[in-house]
Amino acid sequence: MEPKVRGAEAGPSYHEVFQYVDSTTTEQPMNLQGLSASEPYPSTREEMFLSDALPEVAALEERVTTPIRTTPYRYLIIVLFAVFGFINQVQYVAFATIIRETEEYFNVGALAVNVLSLLIPIVYVIGVVPGCYVYNRVGLRYGMIIGAGTNAVAAVLKLIAVWAPKYPLLVVAQVFVAFGQILYLSLPTLIAGIWFAPNERTVATAVASLMGFAGMAVGMFYSPHVVSLPDENTPKEWAGLMGSQFGLSILVFVLIAIFARDKPEHRPSLTSTEDYKLPLARFLKTQLRDWNFLLLCVSFGLIVGFLTALAGVLAQALEPYGIDEDTSGILAFSGILGGAVNCGVIGFFVDRTHCYKYTAISLAAVTTAIVTVATVMIKTVTNSDALAIALYIIIPLLEFVVLPLVPVVMELAVEVAYPCPETVPSTLVLISMCFFSFIGMVVFSVILGDVPTTDTAFFCVIITLIVAAVSIVGLVFVRENLRRHAEDNARAAAAADEDVDASGSVGAGEEAEEEVVGVDSAENKKQLGVQTGIVTSPNNE
Repeated sequence: MEPKVRGAEAGPSYHEVFQYVDSTTTEQPMNLQGLSASEPYPSTREEMFLSDALPEVAALEERVTTPIRTTPYRYLIIVLFAVFGFINQVQYVAFATIIRETEEYFNVGALAVNVLSLLIPIVYVIGVVPGCYVYNRVGLRYGMIIGAGTNAVAAVLKLIAVWAPKYPLLVVAQVFVAFGQILYLSLPTLIAGIWFAPNERTVATAVASLMGFAGMAVGMFYSPHVVSLPDENTPKEWAGLMGSQFGLSILVFVLIAIFARDKPEHRPSLTSTEDYKLPLARFLKTQLRDWNFLLLCVSFGLIVGFLTALAGVLAQALEPYGIDEDTSGILAFSGILGGAVNCGVIGFFVDRTHCYKYTAISLAAVTTAIVTVATVMIKTVTNSDALAIALYIIIPLLEFVVLPLVPVVMELAVEVAYPCPETVPSTLVLISMCFFSFIGMVVFSVILGDVPTTDTAFFCVIITLIVAAVSIVGLVFVRENLRRHAEDNARAAAAADEDVDASGSVGAGEEAEEEVVGVDSAENKKQLGVQTGIVTSPNNE
């Protein structure tokens, strides 16, 4: 299909946009060509970006001179989003370390308790695309308000379920928690793209993500210290546990309703998220045809999803080794908290080096090595006390290493998929993670049963080890195309050259000044074409 080029007298139209040429090299250009409105619906990756979803040429050129600055309000936005994720994840894992207490209080089996955690990833997989449409329709502020509101509703239902006590109410409450997670998990990269400068994005994504991890840590640590067998499993203790979640959920909802905003007054970078409606179906369809992107999603989802599933049944898996629920909660708390801090450290490193792929491979390799050590020790160490001590070291270390994979791969996905909006690639990698987490929890729950043994726990670890090894192989073959980073650099260089050329032309006559400006404009366009592959149609120059 040959694009229709308009005459030289016509200015840029609404249909002149990026043509994104995908190949094995990052040096292929993106072309700007004129298209008529009668072009057929795009069916390939190249044609998809020849739609009216992306900025006009005039807007593209204007971005070089748009004021670029950050605002201190971005810190408040990231804090609000972080506490939203914190309480959401506290509610997510509230029952993970009080399996036996929940069984007795609500008169259900271990599988029914695990279902309360299983619901979260499966609802995310089913509902995340509609969730993206919610944000696309109502904007960031109201999307956060809706998400925080679902958290509050979930907390109310749990409080009612405690006094009933009714297990079905817990199921409904966890579904609302899952809806809140839909409106939380895939947004760190979007908020980083809207509010933060390029050299702050990975750290911002890490901070937003790590508070979710911190919520998981607190939830797993706090629950068994409030509710426990045999004497502290009454309505009083359960009301204290669920009441604290209710109070924090309401507080977060009120703060977000008052202080959340859609976007800053000024764009923080030349590649920050644009203010226009996005055709999400087209973007999703395009990324699902990109085999490199899909390989990244599957490789990430396998290792993080199965390790998340193992964490979800951690208390049951450690029970045969004489480690009680209180200790399991402490191990999970220390490991997740350490991993959350490591997210910030790794995020700072990646922001400075942009080594996304090799950082992810290194983290995955170390994770696999730790799981290998755990597998060998579980099978060979016969002294239960020595094995318990080893697990006290291995479990926190494992979580310390694996958690930074989440923000690193989310940012890599955004780079590989650029110029797709941040929500699309980050959502797809998290769908993969949640899908494999669901599969892993089903498999592990069936293997462990109501009465776990050392053999069943060992089988769970073996499965995790095999999956982790497969993930490393997949990550090795992912192509690291840092498209957003390349455009950031090119546009910054073009803007700097324009400033230098403009200052050099001061004092020249009006006619000479106009000539210089014309030359500078052409040179800037040429430089953008060389560094990012963006070129204009000859007829328009």
